[in-house]
Amino acid sequence: MAENIEVVKFETQISKPKEIITAKSAKFDTDEDKWIFSNVNIYNVDTKETVTKTEYKSDLYKDDPSNFIRASAEDPRMLTIKELKKTIKEQKNIGEDTRIYLAELAKRYSFPFASFIVAFIGLSASSKYVRGGRTTMNLVICVVAGYGYYLVSGAFEAMSLNGIVNPFVASWIPNILYLIIGIYFMNRAEY
Repeated sequence: MAENIEVVKFETQISKPKEIITAKSAKFDTDEDKWIFSNVNIYNVDTKETVTKTEYKSDLYKDDPSNFIRASAEDPRMLTIKELKKTIKEQKNIGEDTRIYLAELAKRYSFPFASFIVAFIGLSASSKYVRGGRTTMNLVICVVAGYGYYLVSGAFEAMSLNGIVNPFVASWIPNILYLIIGIYFMNRAEY
């Protein structure tokens, strides 16, 4: 059963609504392949009249409920990549926001490279202080690089969730940024 439903009928253009149907609840009758709306208000945009009905059967909407039910209860971190792709497709079909799912999918592809990049930074930065017995500095550089990566990654993830940056771009920027830092330290390394 779906609750607090709003259906907008359009003529030919999305800018010209014809009818707006709001209902307290709706259920799908599998025998008749129809939606049955309860406590319905049907507003006609042209005549500006509202008709109230206790029950309304619609022949226009024969889509299965799985096309409309929002998967917001699912935590994207708990989904597999295949499930994430399916959820993104379903959410796009019903016009829902997919940023949180896209950000998680992008993170799944970019994050495995992070360990290599941070290790590359640690290797190149620590080689600079081999002489002189400053091994504590090596450890500090590696720890700061690791936490710094998570900080930068979290900042870009927040920007992608707010729609400022594309989720795939946001998930790769920390990797690219830290790769550049690693190359810089590698060029300055003392062997």
